[in-house]
Amino acid sequence: MMSINHFFKLLLGTTLTLSLIALSANANTLQGSLNGKQQSWHILQRDDMSTASYTELSPGMLTVTLQGHSEQRYAVKGTLSVNFTMMNGQMIGNPEVAYFPTKKFMQNYSNQDKPAHWELEIKQAKGDHMRFTGRYQGTLNYTGAPSEDKPESMDIDVHFDITATPQS
Repeated sequence: MMSINHFFKLLLGTTLTLSLIALSANANTLQGSLNGKQQSWHILQRDDMSTASYTELSPGMLTVTLQGHSEQRYAVKGTLSVNFTMMNGQMIGNPEVAYFPTKKFMQNYSNQDKPAHWELEIKQAKGDHMRFTGRYQGTLNYTGAPSEDKPESMDIDVHFDITATPQS
């Protein structure tokens, strides 16, 4: 017969394991560093909507947006966005990356050059969802006039493993 103490240890272990599985299954994040500071950005989901999505512009042509938020809520400040377009599984041009340091959309940091490093792998996830894994490494430049509290540029190195939803 199982003792009460052993039962509670087993229950606690099972609960912890299930919690960790749930966390890893929902670990839809971009992780890396921005100007040497480690950060995570969360993909937000509500019903069938997600901040990680793709749109089929024409057969074989996709535009993809991977938008991560610094907190698990919708806000402009702290948002990181990685966007790219593909034709028949091949990139068209360079990815567009932007970081929004304030509550405003304008006066942000964005890439203007070819990245120092870019890798991307695409996998079909469940149903019509697509999984994108990769890494972006480069420099983001401030789009406005730099000030004392806003450097002219920021180095970014971000990894992602994200499931995107189709957007109509």
